[in-house]
Amino acid sequence: SYAFYIDDAAPQNLEAFEAFEFRLLHNLPQLDPALDAFAAVLKRMWDFYDALSARAIFTACLEFVDMTCIEPSMSQVEMHRTSQRLPWYIRQRSSGSTPFAVFTFPRRLGIPFMAYFPVLPDMDYFLSGINDLFSFYKEELKGEEGNFVHMRARAEGKPPMQVAAELSEELLVARSTIHAALRPHPEAFKAWIDREKGYIAWHMFLPRYKLQEI
Repeated sequence: SYAFYIDDAAPQNLEAFEAFEFRLLHNLPQLDPALDAFAAVLKRMWDFYDALSARAIFTACLEFVDMTCIEPSMSQVEMHRTSQRLPWYIRQRSSGSTPFAVFTFPRRLGIPFMAYFPVLPDMDYFLSGINDLFSFYKEELKGEEGNFVHMRARAEGKPPMQVAAELSEELLVARSTIHAALRPHPEAFKAWIDREKGYIAWHMFLPRYKLQEI
């Protein structure tokens, strides 16, 4: 819910969100009460996750806030063939997928960070990509072109539908990589499968994505 709020509210109140880290580091009240609550939640990550996992969540959430402040200015950036890494750089930080992946493995499960760390980039890409694919329909209906698929299409000089098809193939590869790495760790593998199924089902049935229309 914080992610949805930040994503929607930051463009309307940039001053509050651009000051988030400064005020957090200096123990000052935030300029938006929701950010005070968000900061309190971030500080509690160490109560539920081991130190490495908590730090991964914390730093990725700061990057998420940063990127929501940058995204309103992206219309000023010309995406061309020399910018092929930029779409993923933006998407990786704006998606919030790294924290969501790490949320899969709370301390109570007894799964060490290093058991899943080797495929954390694949988890990040998988979760981000699933969201991109399942958002693509509703965004096409609205004529939105500021998403990962369209930015990557412009950077690579390809039609958006071709990029969407390539992304779906890349997600299958990422999924296979994750499964192969986690299968020797039964608890981690089960936790991930539950996350994977739940994440897909959430997109399929949430009215926000309009997938029932397809």
